[in-house]
Amino acid sequence: MGCGSSTASAHVEPEKVVPRNDKLNLHQPTVVDLLADERAEHEKLLFRWGMHVFKMFDTDINGSLDSKELANALKKLPKTRPFNLPPGTKMMTIDDLINTLDSDGNGSVSQVEWISNLNKCVGLAQCLADNLDAQGNLPGFEGSHLTSDTPDVAQ
Repeated sequence: MGCGSSTASAHVEPEKVVPRNDKLNLHQPTVVDLLADERAEHEKLLFRWGMHVFKMFDTDINGSLDSKELANALKKLPKTRPFNLPPGTKMMTIDDLINTLDSDGNGSVSQVEWISNLNKCVGLAQCLADNLDAQGNLPGFEGSHLTSDTPDVAQ
């Protein structure tokens, strides 16, 4: 007999009905889910921290940093080499920082450029991180121009 045909009748068990978690909208978080949540929370915190620091540096409150504002801000930071720098990290000049942070080449750094490109300035980012207090402020910055919408970065 060919192709799977049989003269004997096969006994077929009825299918068991087993509830599936996706049908019941039950979802146990996986490690990937937890890591994604943690990463998202970390990204929010970095964004808020970055915006807070940007506002401290933006002394003319025009929404962008020029080389003068960045130079004045850096003069207020400690002159010691930041902790935990990766080996071979070179400290950048003000011009190098502006060129790295300024994506559109207009000579100033917008808030979006600051947030997007600060990770390219490892020495600056580490120096800022090393010198923040528990409230997310940097010593030497009064922050009198910070508005009430400036987030509390220590949350």
